[in-house]
Amino acid sequence: MECLDVRRLTGPNLLWNKPCSILDVGCTDEEAESLIPAWETAVGQMLDALGWSGHTTIHRKLSGGISLAVSAPIDALYAATTINEWAWQVCNAGFGDDEAADFETAVEQVKESVSEEANPELLALQSAAGDHGTTFLWDDDDVSTGLGTGSQSWPARELPDPDSLDWSRYHDVPAGLVTGTNGKTTTARLLHHI
Repeated sequence: MECLDVRRLTGPNLLWNKPCSILDVGCTDEEAESLIPAWETAVGQMLDALGWSGHTTIHRKLSGGISLAVSAPIDALYAATTINEWAWQVCNAGFGDDEAADFETAVEQVKESVSEEANPELLALQSAAGDHGTTFLWDDDDVSTGLGTGSQSWPARELPDPDSLDWSRYHDVPAGLVTGTNGKTTTARLLHHI
């Protein structure tokens, strides 16, 4: 087995409609069958230690490997990536290919990451936008509500109090988002010509 990648997925993706951290592993089908329960156990142990009871895992077998994902709050996706990296190390140690990771040390590292990454204002604005039926988009630098002329953006660390906003000015326009690793430009150009 080989860890191919561990990364954040910030929104809807091939696995589900949740932000998450994904671990891609190159392995055989037989190895995947052993890896899935070991990974789920390790991730579950960490989620319990953090009190993240509302977050879940999912997996998808692929040709030549498997994708394993754990959901997380949008302001803790780097921490979720740390969880996935730790869970991989635990699984790899269990299969005799790596040194065992210390659980307590890992918990402290993840808690530190959660603390550094925390953005309660981001979560409050996300919730308010959902309550008002308005699109909410974000990345590491900027956050926006609404689309087109009915939108407004702010720096991710300088967000307004949702109660101070006039939500009637925010609205959506028909939109399509093109995401992924390869083919975004080609797809966008094709759609433009259609």
